[in-house]
Amino acid sequence: MQNLKFGLKVEGLDDRCLPSVTPDPVNISMVHVQTVRAELEGVVEKLNEPKTAMTLGFLPGHLRSRADQSQIAFNHLAAELDSLQKRAAANPGLASQLNERIGTVATALSNASVNIVYAEFYALAYGAAARTVVRPPSIDNGVDFGSSLPFSLSDPSWMAVSGGAGVRIWDVTTGTGNTLANGSTFTATYTGYLTNGTIFDSGTLTNSTVGSGLITGFSTGLVGMKVGGNRRIDIPADQAYGANPPSGSNIPPNARLVFDVTLTAASP
Repeated sequence: MQNLKFGLKVEGLDDRCLPSVTPDPVNISMVHVQTVRAELEGVVEKLNEPKTAMTLGFLPGHLRSRADQSQIAFNHLAAELDSLQKRAAANPGLASQLNERIGTVATALSNASVNIVYAEFYALAYGAAARTVVRPPSIDNGVDFGSSLPFSLSDPSWMAVSGGAGVRIWDVTTGTGNTLANGSTFTATYTGYLTNGTIFDSGTLTNSTVGSGLITGFSTGLVGMKVGGNRRIDIPADQAYGANPPSGSNIPPNARLVFDVTLTAASP
């Protein structure tokens, strides 16, 4: 009987049988945010535990790397959030479908910004060399330096607030809930930028009051927002902190400020 031998042709099998899978940088960034957050929580929990020389030699560079990676994740998430918000604004019928994704990405973006700050802080605490930082000019004349802002200050979507002394707003997503007025109590998430793209603050304002305890231009820009909406607020220096920014805030004197705000609750 003839001895028959069978063989498999495997050359190119991956191309013929498997789909092309390219990792999605946005989803990778969201996973990375959670990973780094958990790792930083572990650093805090074990802060006072004795550490070997090897660990002490490893931590500064590793945490600095985590800060840099978190900045990359932040950039991906900021671009994705901007894209989703533009899609929702251009297609009102899709807004309800996109809102959950927008919320998820916005939360991850906020967590990424926190990761950047804390990873860098602990890197320095464990002995990493201070970065060489190029400071923004001491006088901010409002020029868009074209760096890492996730949106353009020259976009035609910006609108001047009537009587707002130079404050501009951009409603990326118009909400459908209660409308803010002077004296309204509200809860909102926000990110604050200098015009060179530097994030000087981010977080959540809970049960704050429009017109009380907030910089003038921020309150001006909030009026008229509806719950569920996302608005950008461009504030000239004289409606922000002027020549006297808060100590330790990383805001230079006479700085123009830009906020990205999502309103989550409001009451008259």
